[in-house]
Amino acid sequence: MIKVRADLGLLLKLVTYEQVQQTIRNSINLIGYEIVRTENAHGRIVTDGVTVAQDQPTFDKAAVDGYAIDSSTAKSATRTSPASYEIVGEVFPDDASENRIKPDQTFYVSCGSRIPQAADCVVKAELVEKQNGTIKLSSPIAHGKNISYTGEDFKVGTKLFSSYHKLRPQDIAALLATGHIKVKVLKRPVAGVLSVGSELTDARNPTKGRLVNDHAYVLLGFLREFEAETVNLGVCPDETEKISAKLRDAIQKCDMVITLGGTSVGKKDLVPNAILSLGAKEMFHGMRMSPGKVNGLMMVREKPVVMLAGHIVTALAGFFTIVVPILQHMQNMSKQMKVVSAVLAEDVKMKAGMDRFLLVHIKNIDGQQIATPFGLDTNLLSSLVSANAYSIVPSDSEPKAGESLEFHPLNLSGSEL
Repeated sequence: MIKVRADLGLLLKLVTYEQVQQTIRNSINLIGYEIVRTENAHGRIVTDGVTVAQDQPTFDKAAVDGYAIDSSTAKSATRTSPASYEIVGEVFPDDASENRIKPDQTFYVSCGSRIPQAADCVVKAELVEKQNGTIKLSSPIAHGKNISYTGEDFKVGTKLFSSYHKLRPQDIAALLATGHIKVKVLKRPVAGVLSVGSELTDARNPTKGRLVNDHAYVLLGFLREFEAETVNLGVCPDETEKISAKLRDAIQKCDMVITLGGTSVGKKDLVPNAILSLGAKEMFHGMRMSPGKVNGLMMVREKPVVMLAGHIVTALAGFFTIVVPILQHMQNMSKQMKVVSAVLAEDVKMKAGMDRFLLVHIKNIDGQQIATPFGLDTNLLSSLVSANAYSIVPSDSEPKAGESLEFHPLNLSGSEL
């Protein structure tokens, strides 16, 4: 049987937002890497710098539909004395033949086709007069005109991407074009969410008379927005042994575990002791933030176990101040997030000595971004549904109606901000 600590209440020692971030920087390491097929690597983060493996184009090719000639033979071409060329063949992009022209010859070349040897330009088809198997050109054309040369797009050995670059759709095309059919990327962190509370029932198979653990799906969705793979660890009753058993199993298969509920100092808030029973290292339990006071972090076998409150807005405060920085450190992601300035529609109520996790709804009114805050004591899911931005307001601030404040969009995807 697990012995419950009598001094549980002493765990709740409040730390500042800055201390939380410093703790995370000192505790979280980069996750491992894996090799994936390039076509499946959109959104992934390359671990090492990538250089061009093959020239693109891989050969000199036509940039337009037209006729390949030697430009030196058209230097004297005029309307009254045009240069004339015999059409000796046609070349299309799927033709790998090595053709060659003589000074008075030309090949019709389709856009993307290999340029015949001895040709150094392509005349657009609409600029020549064609008759009886010949073309006539009535003006000179520059050397290299309408040709894409070998390596013009990407040259072998040049840097394509730096380490920890996040791959965009256009980057996938560039990798494939330059010979990279596989790429080394950071693994996506696997994050598990465990809902704790005897009053809860699993949303996938609900029990009548109990509360559906819908809050878990808020966190699971936000985790995916920050590039994590997710595991729904389901519901666990308020029993220390069962919580510990669930966590022990979760730590085996997850890079990070998030508990939801049971993290305060009440008689049934057993999560901190359940984690400690696994040999956890206490990082902090309690933040100088409202809402967000009872959130915390422990480490088990160098893996973070984040304790979030059962109240959804309080949990979300912990998600953005603890979970998101952990995910960013694991993946070496930029900490820069979109910032939106908006004018407060009303005063922001603050608690003495506490930062404020402020949820707002920002709306453009007569060309001005107006932010309407939610009440300080609001911990309703409806508040979260209505919100579209948040800010972490320092404890020494007293924002008033009419003042401008900086906010982050609540959602990375589908944000109207």
